[in-house]
Amino acid sequence: MIAIAAVLFAAVFALRLLAGDDPATPVLILALVPVTLLAVELGARAGLAGSFVVLAMFIAWVVIEDPSLSPLDWAWRIVLFPALALVAARLATLARARITAGWRSRDRLMQVIATAREGFVSMDAPEQVPRDR
Repeated sequence: MIAIAAVLFAAVFALRLLAGDDPATPVLILALVPVTLLAVELGARAGLAGSFVVLAMFIAWVVIEDPSLSPLDWAWRIVLFPALALVAARLATLARARITAGWRSRDRLMQVIATAREGFVSMDAPEQVPRDR
């Protein structure tokens, strides 16, 4: 998983450099994919580490291309990626917990179904239990 994320980070950074120094070109937003992938598969720490990789890529791009950026340009890049990593990791944890609970419910239901015949009693018309059963 880490290797896939690393390839995706490299591809996004290469695209960012190819796009030039225009900060309005939304290439870096593609880095949400590997950050989310890390957060969902490996947890919040890995997602946060991925968001710091994106921040390092952003700083490297600023140093290489020297674009004119406003404080808002810096702020949304600094806040968005860690926030996304935390949200994605939390949602993945909740989803895994729900799936586990669903499987436990299914197992309990299968146990009930397997033993349910033991509790069935048939009755004849006058509500008497037949002796032959």
